Amino acid sequence: MSSNTFGKLFCITTFGESHGKGVGVIVDGCPAGLELSEADIQPDLSRRRPGQSTITTPRDEKDTVQILSGVFEGKTTGAPIMMMVWNEDQKSQDYNHLKELLRPSHADFTYNQKYGNRDPRGGGRSSARIMIGRVAAGSIAKKFLAQKFDMEFLAYTEQVGHIKMTDYSNISSQTIESNIVRCPDELVAKEMISLIETIRDEHDSIGGVIGGLIKSGMAASQLQVVEPFEEQRHKLQEKFGVAVHPTAGESLYSAGLVVWAVKPQTFKEAALQTRFHTKAALHLSVAAGITSSSIAHWLGTERVVRAMPNTPALVGKGITA
Repeated sequence: MSSNTFGKLFCITTFGESHGKGVGVIVDGCPAGLELSEADIQPDLSRRRPGQSTITTPRDEKDTVQILSGVFEGKTTGAPIMMMVWNEDQKSQDYNHLKELLRPSHADFTYNQKYGNRDPRGGGRSSARIMIGRVAAGSIAKKFLAQKFDMEFLAYTEQVGHIKMTDYSNISSQTIESNIVRCPDELVAKEMISLIETIRDEHDSIGGVIGGLIKSGMAASQLQVVEPFEEQRHKLQEKFGVAVHPTAGESLYSAGLVVWAVKPQTFKEAALQTRFHTKAALHLSVAAGITSSSIAHWLGTERVVRAMPNTPALVGKGITA
């Protein structure tokens, strides 16, 4: 079974099933010396745990995390970090009728077809509970990036069904956590909650859209932007006050982090032009469909992280080159 391991420099491997003994993750690539304890991980796991409100699953799990390796005297050692959450409130008998009944809009059919041996209890390996490992790993990455680059990561409910946010001016951790649906717009949040409750009472389900925001404490003077089109250069300089260059050149020599937000069809050409100007930089790509191995080959470095896909650009939202 593939796709349980993600990443290259920061590599995570998730394990476990919804109604197995537990779920967890192994994180390989976290630098040594990062102060880390369960208290850093638990708030994010508590945010996603079931049974915390009237609009989530009633399964009552505390999702208490244990760090089993990779930390000594409160600091990471550089060795793989194993984190575990034990399952406590699984009711497997509730799923007996699903052994032969494949649910629509779920992974039952595709999992059965692909692997031939499906665990139907709570969705097994394709349960949303598997996200525990990814959330725990993300907590480590989030803490490291906050300390290293003064970055803050926020996620919120942007849309439920046809109800959608339109005002994005007040997004903060405080406004997000002010209601059970975690929408930063209080009035829209009330509409979302009402719709979810109506759908639940009809024994149905409904989808939504999650929004994300990355905040950085970097000053505009610390940013260098490469934009080949003159009209765009003027717009970027005027709107954000950053230094904008027509080509990479010497502007990238001292860069510590290079973010690639380019169209997939132009990535190779741009990478080949800059490979000699980014000596020690870490490269972060948000380009859809371009693998980290291709990027590493074009740039001549293994210091590549891929944040994929660039969903906002694919659906016509956000800013992209």
